[in-house]
Amino acid sequence: MFRTIKQTMEEIKENTFLWLKGKSKFGNLVSERWLEFNVRDVITYYSVAVLQS
Repeated sequence: MFRTIKQTMEEIKENTFLWLKGKSKFGNLVSERWLEFNVRDVITYYSVAVLQS
């Protein structure tokens, strides 16, 4: 059975979120922000939070 592009993108987002949450310094990611999938915004937001802590 073929997958749609949307299904493929959703799986990529889920896997990337789980990897980043578990394996990087961005462990405090929030899934609601991640679902927006504005990677630059998410990484900038959490980079500032890490630097301030």
